[in-house]
Formats: sequence, C-alpha cells, structure tokens
Amino acid sequence: MVRGPLGGYQAVVLAGGGASDKGLFPLIGLAAKALMPVANKPLLSYSLKLLSDAGLRHVFVVVNGEEAAAAVIAWLSFEHNAPGKMHCEVIKTPKDGGTADALRAVSSRITSKTLVCLSGDLITDLALNALVAVHKMSDATATVLLNKKKISPASGCSAGKAPKDVDYIGCDASNERLLFYASSPETLRDLRIPLEVVRRYGGITVSSEIMDAHLYVFDKSVLDLIDKHPAWASVRQDVLPFLTQQQLLLTPTQPDLSNVALPTSKSTTDIAGMSGTDGSSDLGALQYPGSNFSDWSHSGPVGPKQHDSALRVHIVQPGIYCARIADIASYGDVSRDLADSKTALSLTGLKPSALHENVVPTTTVLGNKSTISAACLIGEHCSIGDKSSIKRSVLGNNVRLGTNVKIVNSVLFDNVFIMDGSVISNSIVCEGVICKERSQLRDCQVSAGTVVASREYTGEVLGKPQAHDDGQQQHGCTKSEDQAVLVLGQRQCGLQL
Repeated sequence: MVRGPLGGYQAVVLAGGGASDKGLFPLIGLAAKALMPVANKPLLSYSLKLLSDAGLRHVFVVVNGEEAAAAVIAWLSFEHNAPGKMHCEVIKTPKDGGTADALRAVSSRITSKTLVCLSGDLITDLALNALVAVHKMSDATATVLLNKKKISPASGCSAGKAPKDVDYIGCDASNERLLFYASSPETLRDLRIPLEVVRRYGGITVSSEIMDAHLYVFDKSVLDLIDKHPAWASVRQDVLPFLTQQQLLLTPTQPDLSNVALPTSKSTTDIAGMSGTDGSSDLGALQYPGSNFSDWSHSGPVGPKQHDSALRVHIVQPGIYCARIADIASYGDVSRDLADSKTALSLTGLKPSALHENVVPTTTVLGNKSTISAACLIGEHCSIGDKSSIKRSVLGNNVRLGTNVKIVNSVLFDNVFIMDGSVISNSIVCEGVICKERSQLRDCQVSAGTVVASREYTGEVLGKPQAHDDGQQQHGCTKSEDQAVLVLGQRQCGLQL
C-alpha cells in the first residue's frame, strides 16, 4: 500500500493467462503471457516497475490458470525475493476468467478505499501517484486512463473495412468526465446516449479515436458492486458501461445501485445496431451494454437525487509513453519503441551508447564489417557474422548470425541461429529457431524451435503443426534434414536442444 496526504491505495495487476491468447499466436510458447520477452525483459516486469517506482511494497498479481500461475510464481520467487523488493502475491483464477472475475477474486483482500487496477500487458511511464491524487481530489468513483489510438502499418485494418475491438468513449467538453462507455468486438452502427447526460453537461463527444489503456483507479465501492453482480465477467463490457449508464445516481458514498430499476425497453433498437424494416439485423436481444439508454434518456430522473458524474478520465499527454501489447502488430511496435532511445528505451533501465544510440553489450562478438544501426537492442552473448547488418531490431540473448545476414525491423528471441545469406524483415522469430542458408522472411512470425528452410516466406506463420502424408514438415524439410540442421545448430551455437 502507498500512503500519502490523501490516503493510501493498493494495486492489482491483471496478468492474464497462457497460450490461450490467440491474438499473440505463435509468440506465447511459454506457460504465461506475462513472461513473454519484450525488449529482453518479461512483459510483467514493466507493470511491476511502474508500481514499485510509485512506492508500493505489496501488490496482487492475478493470473488465469494453474500452469500460468505456477510459472509466474517461479519467476517472482527468483526476481522479487531480495530484501527490500516489492512483494508480489499471486492470486490464481480459472483459466477462462475475465477481468471482473479477477477483481472479484481479490476484493476480500482490499482494505484501502482506493485501488489501482492495471493490465499486465500495459507499458507506461505515467506518474501513477499524480493520477491517484487527481482521482481522490475529484472524489471519483472511477478514473479511466485513455490513450490516443495509434494506427500501426501492420495492424491489418484496411481501408474500407470496419475495425475490430473498438472502444466508444464519450467525454464532456473539458475531457475530464466519463459520460459514455461501450466496448464491442465489432463496429457498432448506432449509439444511444442518455438525453439527461447531454442536457446536464451541455454536450458530449463520443470518439473511437481514443482507447481504454486498461489502467483504472477504482473506489472500493466498485469492488462491492462487482461482488453483487456475479454474472459480470469484464470490466470493459460489463462494469464500465453499467457505471456510465447510472452515473448521475452514483457517488462513492452510495455505491449500491442494484435495486435501482431502469425502464424496460420496448424498442428493438439498442447501441449494437439499428433494427426494423431497413434490412439491418435486430441485435436488441443480445443485451449489449446501454440497451436501456433510449428509454432512460426520455424518462427523466429515476430513483434517488441525481449527483454530478463520479466518473473521471485522464488522457495520456504528449511525452508520456503508453502502449499495450494485445496482438502481433502491437508487440512489434512496442519492442521497437523500447529499443529506441528517443522513444521509450528508458523504461528498460538500459542506457544507449553515446556514439551509436543503440544497446550493444560488451559480450557481443562483432564480425568484420558488421553494422548495428541506431534504435537496436542486442542481448547478451550474441555473435554477429562478417558483413551482417542489423537495423531497428531487438535481438535476444545468445543469438547467432552468420555472414552477410540482414535483420530489419524485426524481433529475435533468445537462442536464435540465422545462417549465412539470410534476410529477416518485419518479422518475429521465437526462441530456438534456426533459419537455414539464404532463407528469407518478410512479415512472418515463427514459433519456437522451428527450422526454416532455404526459401522465401512472406506474410506466413511458421511452425504451426500440420499433417503431411509424405513425411515432410510445413517448412519443406524432411525429418532427416531437420535433424541434421538441429545437430548443426547445436554444434555451432551451443543451443540446448
């Protein structure tokens, strides 16, 4: 707990689970997403550093699934076992549990009035104590951190196609109050805003250009509310929509709204879509968050006396780094950001060389005429062959590059061996991969332990198990050829295979 002039607060990290995260396949070969390497550090370490720097000495880490929890516990016992280090208590939840389930599992352990809740895949250098102070001074029930959406060239959202997993967030003119919140895996065609909210604040701006950063400051009353609604599974799709729907009735001292009944909608239209005779789908039966907005907005005040909104937002300002690793594209973007001294290298705790603005340990062996450009991060005990070049990339520990190898805008995990004449561009190569001579990867992801044949691959995921009647693996190598390459790799680069 952190104590200050405005009172203390506790923190919980929602670390997720294991390889069930399909958005990061095939990168999560480990038991836990939280331990996935990002700029050669476990992903979870960035969240824990944020909390430790804020002065916390005890945090809860909620992990989904027995296997993932065991892996996180083992890592924490090694990394956070020293005297004076922040104590991390792991709370295990079912493998398929949601974010609201995670908060419900830890709610009985929260004794402070204020709780900071953040996703384990968030990386930021935000001043956390300042955010909590603003939350307390506003007497808010919830404060949501928002970030401007960054469109990645690798995001896969083509022109003319609707985006996926969109947050629709409505704020007042001052961008201080959260007036509307809806999150949907699909694009919503119609949003219903409470008329009373518009009248109260003189207008509302709803945008999908800002996104939920998955860092929240909650009053303890929010946890009590979650406990009273066991069907809620998600903070984004259940808790926040409910709070915004009932915001004018909600204060931190009056959290129990379970008995407040809103008018029953007689319309078949809700925020998920428009129905009727225009040919669009009737999605009213799906009960998306905000389905009662239409009736509430025309029915006037309901229940107790209305208050000012107790929901606040904080939009990340320029100069503050804030990003989440939710998919392959964001993983690559964040990894390259963390390698760039002009962007976010400081979050890794590493310092670049003054001359070349990159991180190259003294254990690195550089061949004749090999080059490592700025914004590169090289792990320990790497070997770079003659005439090889690395540009804007991250290399893990014990990586071996042959002669005349080119690595551009890519991430290579530990113990990767790239043989002579190969080109790796805009790709992510997981641990223990061996690329044979003159192999070429462009916009690819390669799962751990894969042997890549001497050919060109573009936009492929390599290493996914496939059945072949001819005894060949999907890379075009026979089993005997693969075994020969594995032996060669073990002899040349000392891999533990």
